[in-house]
Amino acid sequence: MVEFSKRYDDLMNNRLDAQQSLIEELNAPIIKLNSSIGVLPLIGDVDTHGFSPYRTTFPINVLSLM
Repeated sequence: MVEFSKRYDDLMNNRLDAQQSLIEELNAPIIKLNSSIGVLPLIGDVDTHGFSPYRTTFPINVLSLM
């Protein structure tokens, strides 16, 4: 029973990590206008704390569009 609980816990943690990654990716959508220009729409106030997720996902998303 202990082994089942551990495996179930690992499975759920992996699912949560994957879902969190998807949410973070969707929070920074880059709209490709042409081969060299993209737009990152921002709505509302953006402070240092609010912008921190973009610092990691933005470069990755830009490279995937090229």
